[in-house]
Amino acid sequence: TSTLLLDLDCKFCLGLHTFYIQVMEMFRQVHETLEEAKDAFENAKLKAKQAKEEMEKDISCDKASIENYKKDLVKLNNLFIRYSTSIKNTNIHIEEKQEIMNETLKETKSSKEEMAVLSRTLADMKQLYEDQCLKQNGYQQQYLEVLNKFYASKSTWNIELSNLKKDFSEISIAHSRAAEERSRLLLDLDNITKEINVSKRRKNEYEMEIQSLLKMKAKNEEFLKYLYKEAYHIGSHFHLAKYRVEGLEDKIAEARRKFKAREDFLKRRIRNQMTTGMIIQNKIYSIQENQLIEKKELLKERAVYALALQEILEPLLILDNDSVQLKLLHEEQSQLLNDIVVKRDFVRKKVEKAKKKLRRKGKKTHVALMETEVRNEISKSLNLQFLCNFLVVRYKRENAQNIFEHFMEKKKLCEERIFDEDKKFTVLFEKRQKTLEDIKVNNSLEENLRLAQEYQKLLEIFLAEKDKFFNIYSRKLSIDASVRDKKELCQLQRNIHKQWQEYFRLVVLFSQTQLDKFQAESQEGIQKILAVQDESANLIQHIQDFFQSLTGGPCEDDG
Repeated sequence: TSTLLLDLDCKFCLGLHTFYIQVMEMFRQVHETLEEAKDAFENAKLKAKQAKEEMEKDISCDKASIENYKKDLVKLNNLFIRYSTSIKNTNIHIEEKQEIMNETLKETKSSKEEMAVLSRTLADMKQLYEDQCLKQNGYQQQYLEVLNKFYASKSTWNIELSNLKKDFSEISIAHSRAAEERSRLLLDLDNITKEINVSKRRKNEYEMEIQSLLKMKAKNEEFLKYLYKEAYHIGSHFHLAKYRVEGLEDKIAEARRKFKAREDFLKRRIRNQMTTGMIIQNKIYSIQENQLIEKKELLKERAVYALALQEILEPLLILDNDSVQLKLLHEEQSQLLNDIVVKRDFVRKKVEKAKKKLRRKGKKTHVALMETEVRNEISKSLNLQFLCNFLVVRYKRENAQNIFEHFMEKKKLCEERIFDEDKKFTVLFEKRQKTLEDIKVNNSLEENLRLAQEYQKLLEIFLAEKDKFFNIYSRKLSIDASVRDKKELCQLQRNIHKQWQEYFRLVVLFSQTQLDKFQAESQEGIQKILAVQDESANLIQHIQDFFQSLTGGPCEDDG
């Protein structure tokens, strides 16, 4: 019986030793997979940081470009205001000159009528010439006075002609300035169109970059899913191993006493691996939350950039329309100037013809008197018309100034309102971000508290069950006899053999999948196995000595 017991004990110890080796091998494999998962997680974290830094750089560049666009818009608005004021002034000058030309045309018409009347009076005067010869001596003095008046009026006419020449020179200078301004406007329009094309290209580039970033994000999410799957598989393998070990613990309680130190060491290692696994899982969750936050921020910034581009495009379209209108106005004004020049030449020719006729017929007294009276009346009417035109122009200028001041006040009010709205929006956005951060912190704290409480409950349950198990087992040890112990040992050996068969079947399947990995590490495993075998041989020798001492004791009692 003692030899059978020794054989059974030896077999049991060998089985425990092989089981211990297999458990250590599984633990080493799980540890290696965990280290690989850690390395992959660190690589993913570095890639995410690099992508985040690149995105921040792109966002800063986009902000700088938007500020440059705003400055360019302000410059374009100032140029548009300056050009509009200059065009208004030229229009006013052209209207004034056009009125003067109309008045000169009226004067030419009246001079024609006067010439017709004078021709008629000449016919009458020929008949009365003989009667007037007697009165010629009396009228000579009057004739001299009228002649002096005629020369004075002639000097005034020369002054008026010189004024007309000056006005014409001023109109030509204004026309040349308008042409120069038109060329400048065309150059500015070309520059604006080029800048619009550049902004469109930049917009397309930004959209391409955003799409590439979204693709990178999708790849990162797929990689995170793969990491989650790997972590889940590792956890499932770990829980299966833990479940089997706990099932075997109930059956090999006697062996646990003998190998208590090693069991405690294994438990510590397993707990450390569990804690590291939980830490890795929490880090993965935090990375996913950070990626979701960054996704939301990217979408918000994309919407802000789209709004800024729309705000830039609308004033640019308005400037294009205004430039087209300015071109049309400039063409109309050039046509009007050409018509005025033609009319001026025509009027000059007519005035020269009228002067020649008046010089021929200016020797006669009644004609000179009639002409002087008519000129005085015309000059009075012209003065009245000039006064009316001056009052109208002054009224228009004051009205335009008031309208311009009104629009400037409206513009200032709009700018102040936009500035206040921007301030309110920034304050609300900052408050919203703070509240979201506080909510996230509170949620994370609550989740950590819940997990800690659950872990504490599980640990208490485990300790209570362990205490119960040890109490029951201590009671059984005091009650059961040596025969029952032997039967239990036999039953345990049978169960262990069954478990070993199942375990070897699973090991064969597992070794088929990871054969490549085991080839590289076979030498180290063999060395470790030899060392463990030496230790187990020593333990078996101690156990045999112990059993021999036990078997020697009862035999002596029997004798």
